[in-house]
Amino acid sequence: MAQVWIMEREGDSWGAPKHLGMGMMPTTSDKGNIFIGSKIFKLAGDKLVEAGDLDFDTSVPMNERLMREHTCIASDESYHIFDFKENLYVSFRTKDGTWGRPIDLSQRLNLPEGEILPTLSPDKKYFFFCNRGDIYWVSSKIIEELRPTE
Repeated sequence: MAQVWIMEREGDSWGAPKHLGMGMMPTTSDKGNIFIGSKIFKLAGDKLVEAGDLDFDTSVPMNERLMREHTCIASDESYHIFDFKENLYVSFRTKDGTWGRPIDLSQRLNLPEGEILPTLSPDKKYFFFCNRGDIYWVSSKIIEELRPTE
């Protein structure tokens, strides 16, 4: 299992690395939440403290409540992209704060199975992922086109 570390900026350089715990591919939101897999964490001093789960809306059938292997959260927490069994999915936040039905991005991207490790560019214009050892990027408009209109 991978480890999560942080380094704080100290003027023009970086401070000493601090070990936070187990996890892989952490992503953060503007609210300061840290997302690893299907868990939400907060930073409390030098420790990661579990703050909740990415719960699916009750309307999502049980067989569609996929485990999140690597999660990338939008900075405003309105959606997250994740991989499950080497396919990419996006799920949008519902009005009650839970997560809607996962939408299969892999079909939209028209690539063979093997997509993992989703991430967004800092300006939110591009969506990056790995596929069978190569790195791909597409416009993040593909995600916005799938956003529910309700």
